[in-house]
Amino acid sequence: MPIDINLLRDYKGGDPDAFREHMRKRFKPAEWVDDVLKADLAWREAVKAKDDTKKAANKIQKEKIAPKKKAKQPCEAEVAEYKAKMEEVKAIEDSIPQLEATRDQLLGKLGNIVDAEVPVSQDEDADNMVKHLFPHPEGLQLPQPCGTIQYTLPDTKPLTHDDLLWRIGGFDPDRGSNVAGHRGYFLMEAGWLLNQAIINYAVAFLRNREYEDGKKYQCVQPPYFMKKELMSGIAQLEDYDEQLYKVSGKTDDPEGSTDKYMIATSEQPMCGFHRKEWLQEDELPKVSDWGAGCHATNDFHRLVSQRLLVVLGPFNT
Repeated sequence: MPIDINLLRDYKGGDPDAFREHMRKRFKPAEWVDDVLKADLAWREAVKAKDDTKKAANKIQKEKIAPKKKAKQPCEAEVAEYKAKMEEVKAIEDSIPQLEATRDQLLGKLGNIVDAEVPVSQDEDADNMVKHLFPHPEGLQLPQPCGTIQYTLPDTKPLTHDDLLWRIGGFDPDRGSNVAGHRGYFLMEAGWLLNQAIINYAVAFLRNREYEDGKKYQCVQPPYFMKKELMSGIAQLEDYDEQLYKVSGKTDDPEGSTDKYMIATSEQPMCGFHRKEWLQEDELPKVSDWGAGCHATNDFHRLVSQRLLVVLGPFNT
């Protein structure tokens, strides 16, 4: 989800320069931060203008109209002045939602804070730091970047997961590709049972885990579709339109005003789980409560997967 706008507001203790640097580290335009600040200023000015105009209207009501009505004097001009002010208020109020939506759309383009340990690189295959290999090749010193690792491969090449599944009759890729296209498959017998076992093991492992603050892992199955305004805060919708994640249909939306997107992974709807909720610091897990034990199964771009979601403060991501 988008970052908190207050992290960019210097008068609220925010640091826009830090986020400009974060955008540079992501190889994105730092000017996007300035675009958000300009849009936020326009929204704040509109809110202030609405409040000031409403105060002016109330002042007319209190200081001009009320005394004349009490004295039973004509006040048509003052009432007209009051109505004109209230029309201004309504016009400004009508503009505020669009100003807010524009700001939030721009805010959604900004990435979260980049941890100091994250390598700054446009080639993660070359620069990602490898800390462990199993089995560990003899004489190889770790950690070191992917692009610099060199070692002799074993004489026998390990079987791939699809080779292993095929040998036990665990999946049917031929019928799967006939039905779903390239890389489609049916999980069969032992393959299906293995998949369920992995999911059940992951759930049991996380539910049985002890945490220092007494919190427990909660099982959640999210919806498979998301509203456009939520998905836009998580992913670039232009990419999703091209990759056919957008779902068209007017059964529950005859006017077509609410686009929906099929989720690519469960993290996306879970990011919206606490949307527009304010969580106190004591409701969040301690950073030391998680780390090496946080694992997730590979979902092969399928909708069934096991994920561990940890809700943290903005500076502990």
